[in-house]
Amino acid sequence: KGRITAMAMACVMLFLSACGSQAPQESAQETGSGESTQSENAPGESASGESTQAGSEASASEYPDYLNLDNTYPVIKEDAEPIKLRVAMTMQDAAGEWDDLWLSKFFFFFFNIELEMEYLYFSTLSERKSLMLNSGDLPDIMINWQFTTDELVKYGQEEGLLLACDEYMNETLTPGLVHYWSDEVRKACTTPDGHVYSLPNLKDGSDENVGSLSRLFINKAWLDELGLEMPRTLDEFVDAMYAIKEADPAGVGSENLFPLGGGMTTENTTWYLLNALGYNTASTTVNASATPCIRDGEVVIPVYDMDVYQEYLKLMNQFYQDGIINSNFFTIETTEVNAQMNAGQTAVYNNAPFVSGISTWAACYPLTSDWQEEPEAADSPTVTVGGVAISADTEYPELCMRFLDIFYNNDPDSCRQFWGGPGDPKYDYGFVTVRWDEEAQEMRMDASKFPEGYAEWDYMVEFMAGNTMDFGAGGLRESIVKRAEDNGHEMAPHQEYDVTIPDHNWRASMVENVVPYVKDTFPTIYYVDAETSQRLTDLLTVIQPYVEEQTALFISGGRPLSETSDFVEELKGMGMEELLTIYKDIYTAYNNQ
Repeated sequence: KGRITAMAMACVMLFLSACGSQAPQESAQETGSGESTQSENAPGESASGESTQAGSEASASEYPDYLNLDNTYPVIKEDAEPIKLRVAMTMQDAAGEWDDLWLSKFFFFFFNIELEMEYLYFSTLSERKSLMLNSGDLPDIMINWQFTTDELVKYGQEEGLLLACDEYMNETLTPGLVHYWSDEVRKACTTPDGHVYSLPNLKDGSDENVGSLSRLFINKAWLDELGLEMPRTLDEFVDAMYAIKEADPAGVGSENLFPLGGGMTTENTTWYLLNALGYNTASTTVNASATPCIRDGEVVIPVYDMDVYQEYLKLMNQFYQDGIINSNFFTIETTEVNAQMNAGQTAVYNNAPFVSGISTWAACYPLTSDWQEEPEAADSPTVTVGGVAISADTEYPELCMRFLDIFYNNDPDSCRQFWGGPGDPKYDYGFVTVRWDEEAQEMRMDASKFPEGYAEWDYMVEFMAGNTMDFGAGGLRESIVKRAEDNGHEMAPHQEYDVTIPDHNWRASMVENVVPYVKDTFPTIYYVDAETSQRLTDLLTVIQPYVEEQTALFISGGRPLSETSDFVEELKGMGMEELLTIYKDIYTAYNNQ
């Protein structure tokens, strides 16, 4: 039940916001975390700074007469001829018929927008997306198509199938987007040709968006039992692993206790050791060793930085020989990792242990070492892209942009209901409304009104919206706070945690132990041309499996550590130097945007 509630509330946070009449913003736009930054290119300008079709000083007279630009709703004027937009949206399997969903009725009655909806499903999304893009007959709007950055370059920049949304972004038509158009958002959304082909999904900064990256937990109760402090240095962490191994706090037998849990290919914990050596990496997977990261301000690939990386191999080899990691560390599966944690066979876990009913764990501090003077953790991204796009052939580009902008505008309560449901009964259209939950101190759907056998998630999928939407500003704390205010309740501007609640406990621990040390790392969103993308694929297809194989051999003793220099030469012969150069060029281009 707790997991269902947590999942449902995560979805609620994605949809509680997004609309309203907004005053024009100054050129310094607010970020999702409340900071202000100056965009290099304002919305409505091209990469060269020239005015585009809509222009940053666009007036209402430049737009179709049917559009209502005086306030947020209705989007189409009441006395205008009806217009129906074609939309294709990826839905959950259990989603009800579109015309029966509350969201459909809300769009129609409140915004005067009718959508001809076609459903796609995740199981066949890749195939359907390819067929539709190649058919030349695209819907006006594509929602939840999970466009990759390569696809945005291909179908937007190179083939011209997607609308250049930036040409229609300005304070008149899209005040919500302009409000959130920070430097970070601009960089994440802009392809090399200077255009924007997908609108962003916004999250809060580190204090609210805890746990996306740099998430590792240690059994604090065991440390306390052994009189050990939370490790702050790599040496202290190593000592703690050996102390726990020897003491066997759970009584499972020291030979059955593997303090550093997880495996190389599932719930990987070894990125934490790389981080302690100065590799500030956003990757926590098996490929972390071959993934670009920042060390001492420079772009490096850990495995190709052997002077330091060999220290990681030495330590992991030592852990393997001494049973600090499991002997099947390279083949263990997730079910066994979780079973070992619950059985008291491991002291470090790469996820929030509360999911298994354990709340005596704490987030690990980022470590210092002889190779890393200051603790650093990878900052969590606050922007993702690819969740929504518009066809370049749409007859109604201004209408599409005005419609999508309501997911970013954040004034009236009526527009922060897309997923959470209506707070005002006059907009419920016969569906369950939200109410103030005194215990949770937030707006929640009235579960007492659900049909028998329905949980919050099930009801929202089948009756309310069919799915979350991977774009908009609904995931921001700002939206949740305003929604409560609209319903007569006061919430703190930042999340407050009650450590007696397991789901709050781990988050509070992350905020205290990790968030103060976050720093930018290699960007998680970047764009390259088709030729560079193909070259990256060719190189990684050869290099990553070899790195995985040889790293396992070095750690397990199958290959002597004396051969690390030979290993570097082997990687060079595979094109590692070229790979590093590509990543350095990407990083330079990203910072120069």
